[in-house]
Amino acid sequence: MNQVNILGNIGKIERRGAVLKLSVATNRVSKGEKVTDWHNMVAFGDTADGIEKNFNKGKRILITGRLQYGSFEKDGVTRYTTDIVVERWYFGSNKSESSSINEMDTFISNKLTAKKAPASNDFEDEIPF
Repeated sequence: MNQVNILGNIGKIERRGAVLKLSVATNRVSKGEKVTDWHNMVAFGDTADGIEKNFNKGKRILITGRLQYGSFEKDGVTRYTTDIVVERWYFGSNKSESSSINEMDTFISNKLTAKKAPASNDFEDEIPF
């Protein structure tokens, strides 16, 4: 399964034709100090339109998407990229970060619980041969 869930604040947001590129900042604690991680995101079509219409720099957003790896060559050097392709977005809470994280955990758990995998014997009915 390739699924990523990010709750953070929008940094840079830039439209290039049908593609919306944005960065989202998340915080974590490492060795007792707060560290900010930046995540590169890309959105297309209606998803891009919705984000562009409803968000700007500094706004809190919850993103559900997937990792996508790529590479390109610049000045004879191969460079590698990692982006999160946005599949769905939700308005992030403006509450404290710890309550927002608990809210996100509950939200994601509810979504995953609603899509339980079928019992092992349920697969037999779906095999076409």
